[in-house]
Amino acid sequence: MKIICLGNNTEDSDSMAKTLAGNRQLAYHGLISDIDQLFEINEIRDNSVYHSTIFDCTFGRLIKICDQFDEVIMLDQPKESYSHPDSWSKTLQVIQKTCAPIKVYQADDYWLNLLETNKSFCVLPWVQQYLGNADDPSVVRVCCRSPIQIGTIDRNDQTWQDDPKYKDIRESMINGKPLPHCGYCYDQEQQGLISDRRTETLEWVNRLDLVNLEALETIKKPVYYEVRASDRCNLQCRMCDPKSSHRIAKEYQTLGWYTPTQKQTSFSNPFDLIDFQDTKKIYVSGGEPMLNSAFFKWLDRCAQIGNTDIECLINTNGTKLPLRFKKFLPIFSNLQFVFSIDGYGEDNDYIRWGSRWHDIVANWQFLVSNGNRVHVNTTVSIYNVHKLSRLYQFIDQNFPGTLVHINLAKDPAHLDVRSFPDARLAISDLEKIRDTDCYHNNPLMADNIEHLIKTFANDDYEVSTDKLQQFFSFNDQLDLLRTSDINRFDKHLPTWRL
Repeated sequence: MKIICLGNNTEDSDSMAKTLAGNRQLAYHGLISDIDQLFEINEIRDNSVYHSTIFDCTFGRLIKICDQFDEVIMLDQPKESYSHPDSWSKTLQVIQKTCAPIKVYQADDYWLNLLETNKSFCVLPWVQQYLGNADDPSVVRVCCRSPIQIGTIDRNDQTWQDDPKYKDIRESMINGKPLPHCGYCYDQEQQGLISDRRTETLEWVNRLDLVNLEALETIKKPVYYEVRASDRCNLQCRMCDPKSSHRIAKEYQTLGWYTPTQKQTSFSNPFDLIDFQDTKKIYVSGGEPMLNSAFFKWLDRCAQIGNTDIECLINTNGTKLPLRFKKFLPIFSNLQFVFSIDGYGEDNDYIRWGSRWHDIVANWQFLVSNGNRVHVNTTVSIYNVHKLSRLYQFIDQNFPGTLVHINLAKDPAHLDVRSFPDARLAISDLEKIRDTDCYHNNPLMADNIEHLIKTFANDDYEVSTDKLQQFFSFNDQLDLLRTSDINRFDKHLPTWRL
């Protein structure tokens, strides 16, 4: 019998695991940790008890270790005894993910139960304010995933807490009523994926130490802002849209695909509305934030008032790291980055047209050497679903520990992965991703990879010839205008032309 106990990184964990070993009449071999050197899994002994924590091994690595045991026990320690609420939540997720035959939960969590029984609830309307859309800085939505506009920003009368539309949304969620704003997450859950409403809720209720629904009423101001203040961008990504990139908008106008509409608004800078008093996190996107002068002015304002420890997550294509931004790096203690990368080397340069791989890698290395954390987000589409493993192998080798997120392209429909014509080829590459640390370090990423494999392996999988033809027509026109060539990018896709 081999048992591992997961705890809170205190001496109490060691003591409880040792007591359990005595009660079971098993040998106790102490802590499993990768901090000083990698623990050798083949050294795990029979008839023994070990313990470990999310602090001693990465998330994915800890799951791999737990899979080797007959029983995994989450020690009976209160959530508040963990040094950070997220570590409690991640420990619980390890228990849920392991393949060990016996799993012992010592936690009955209010919010996990609520999310299972109430499929409408999401914490974001209580904690977050979404400010601006790339093409219209006055837009307000529930979150970035929602296609529905709640209203517009009024600089003189911010009623985030008491706004009638927000109150209706919150009340509907508490009552379990489905909302048109939230179709993206509903779709995720219907496909068996871990939804963003679930991950966002668990992050924020743990982060704010909220014990129940009633505790939400104590939040009087947003603690999390998502700001999309400009459509200025230096790239023309093939899965992007004219409302998110001014370069795409100009290109689509040339092709006759898009007619811009005039926005009747005098409002231009959502950053002015951020209230520093209670704010814990800012998420900045675009367009491309490194081209946004309003963002740099906001950073200047933060530096002037000494508010430089705020968590700021910047979604960027990674191609630009100007000197006027670099000057902020020594000042701010918690600048994090999400690099949008869709392939390795020239694959990324073709999909995210205008990017240069060597510039991205150089900027990535610079930030990591400076102590900044860099995540990666990949938009998976017909372009790359059959050739992603090389990217994640590169990340494992050059930037170990990187957290990778996956976003599935849905619109327009001909870019959807389900338009990819060679299921066997896609499965072959996707299965290689299972061997990467990127896969094991993020359960959301792993769930999406498994969902894709299942999609292609389905006996009913059949590609729509109409969508495939739409894809080639769409991409050929882009190639003609850009003087690019899909045949140089991919030897497989062009063979499926009808």
